[in-house]
Amino acid sequence: RGGFIEPHDDAAYVDATVNGNTVLCSRQFAIIFYLTKGWDATCGGSLVDHKVTPPKLYVPEFNSIVTFKVPRLHEVMPVTVDRPRFTIFGWFLTPGKLYKVKSADVVENATVGGHGKDKGVKDKAVKDKVVSAVSKKEGETIG
Repeated sequence: RGGFIEPHDDAAYVDATVNGNTVLCSRQFAIIFYLTKGWDATCGGSLVDHKVTPPKLYVPEFNSIVTFKVPRLHEVMPVTVDRPRFTIFGWFLTPGKLYKVKSADVVENATVGGHGKDKGVKDKAVKDKVVSAVSKKEGETIG
């Protein structure tokens, strides 16, 4: 209960081994695989896409995948139930620098963004817009 991920864009450079050589790569695509059965909007833990106006909420659906191009501003809303929310997430990498990142984000195996409890969307007006934007369409993709 209360776990969340603060707004962030996943932009980071990562050292990767390619054909035995260390290569500086950029995260190009993010991927999230949802593994929790019986999850709905009342459970919290939804992905919020801040690139669109108003922000769009994606409710975790069992055995579904969300993918988007990095950088893209997003967050995960606080979980509101006393049960685990299981996901597998990661990034597809591309050699080189695809975008500019803050100096703090230029680290090996960087994980960008905050994780914790009782944070997330602070502005009530924004939070209300996000919650009212809940929608789910079969086969819908972000961006």
